[in-house]
Amino acid sequence: MAKVKPSSMSRSDREISLAGFLDIVTNLKTKDESVDFLFGILTPSEALMLSRRMQIAEMLLRDSYTYDGIRESLGVGYRTIATVEHWLHTGNDVRDVWLASLIRGRSKKKKSSKPIGSRKGYSMSLLDRYPQHRILSDLISEILR
Repeated sequence: MAKVKPSSMSRSDREISLAGFLDIVTNLKTKDESVDFLFGILTPSEALMLSRRMQIAEMLLRDSYTYDGIRESLGVGYRTIATVEHWLHTGNDVRDVWLASLIRGRSKKKKSSKPIGSRKGYSMSLLDRYPQHRILSDLISEILR
């Protein structure tokens, strides 16, 4: 699919497009539905970019990493880190509480015995095709534990 520049669409078209997507995402009821939907619609690279941004947010919220530490650990650029930090620190207290509880929940979650490769219609081979995509497979497994 070709990339779309937001500036090439009118504001109302962008809002309609995003609203439709967000309606679908918010109506997903289970983790299995969410995984099947997101990995059906996103390329491995897109999914990896999103998960990396959440990792950056987690590292920034824990205050245990510097920009250099995050960059070295995840292989992301300073601009990406700065963008995520700006998002974290602009205006939404509800989001901050939600993110903090998610991060705490991830560290306390018990491990699941259900392998991700068993999901209907989901092929792990796509994630193992390139070495840089294997981290996505590991992240997904970690999240589902």
